[in-house]
Amino acid sequence: MLQTTVLKALKMRYDKEKNPRALPLAVRYEKGDNPDEMPFNFWTGPHDILRKENFENKNFVLIEQHLAQILHPKIDNTSIIDGLIIKNLFKRGQNEILIKAKVFIICAGAVNTPQLLYNSMINNSNWDIEIPALGKNLCEQTMATCQIVLSKEIVKKMLEDPAWSEDVKKHKETYPNDPIPIPFGVPSPQCSIPYTDKRPWYCEVYGGSSNTSYVDNRVTLGFNCYGASHNSEELNNRVEFSKKNKDIYGMPQPTFYVRTSEKDAKVNHKMFSDMTQTALSMGGFLPGDEPKFLPPGSALHMTGTVRMGTSKETSVVDTNLCVHGFRNLYLGTNGVIPTAITANPTLTSVALAIKSANDIIKKLKEGAFDF
Repeated sequence: MLQTTVLKALKMRYDKEKNPRALPLAVRYEKGDNPDEMPFNFWTGPHDILRKENFENKNFVLIEQHLAQILHPKIDNTSIIDGLIIKNLFKRGQNEILIKAKVFIICAGAVNTPQLLYNSMINNSNWDIEIPALGKNLCEQTMATCQIVLSKEIVKKMLEDPAWSEDVKKHKETYPNDPIPIPFGVPSPQCSIPYTDKRPWYCEVYGGSSNTSYVDNRVTLGFNCYGASHNSEELNNRVEFSKKNKDIYGMPQPTFYVRTSEKDAKVNHKMFSDMTQTALSMGGFLPGDEPKFLPPGSALHMTGTVRMGTSKETSVVDTNLCVHGFRNLYLGTNGVIPTAITANPTLTSVALAIKSANDIIKKLKEGAFDF
């Protein structure tokens, strides 16, 4: 109901070149048997991935509240990682544990992954493999957002649509005093407006989550737009880690050096204008949620800090996500994506992780890690 209505309004706004579409989601929508029960969205996450059968596998151990600190290369062959020191954050004194394994896969995000590698480099006297591209080539998305209340005209047309007449009628009978006869169990809209050469940005349009008590969420709509911030030798966007200063966990403090090119800045303002005009064509802005750019880093879609490539000088990992110069050290993070992006990086990172996992499995079967 809401999905169809919002998608129709978006398609009226845009031409076929930038065809709005339903947003694919890893989610289960469950509606209660009782009409008074609110529906739930069960988003895919650790609950689904770390299923019960995994915990019954003796080869699977999940250690919570521990910090990965230092990777140790083998003394007689520094291209092989021999162990990982982790720290128990809830224990004082002797709180460090050495983990031994055939293969080490670091999946700590686009900042903490290079942080662990850097901390390992400066705390190992026998670490002799340089990683010149570590933390460099940083790319992040520029993010603009707003929320609106759907116009009365759009809501009126939806409620008068014969396709929904039966649902609207039942809701009115059950809740005669509800001024907005949109059934409570109707899923919120989830739409996307893809990137094109004409409009080089990406937008998601979703059921609003207004923090106000005076606007019903059934008639609010949110817009999140993402523009790619490209890197270059001139910009030299990067994250550096300090030998002297530490973060709250005692790890090297990251410092970010990020600028936006004039070309990207112009594109970002076009994106902002496009989002604003589209939102206004469908309703009015919620007070406090007018169009705005969010602070740098808000998208949480950083790439490039441990980028994938064929050259050790310009990348950190190869196309199977194995760190250059090492035989059993792999990385899994959005940071391996080598370029700027506009869309959510999850599917790309998962695809790369599957490719990497297949390479590891193949080598395990071949005995390549039997050092």
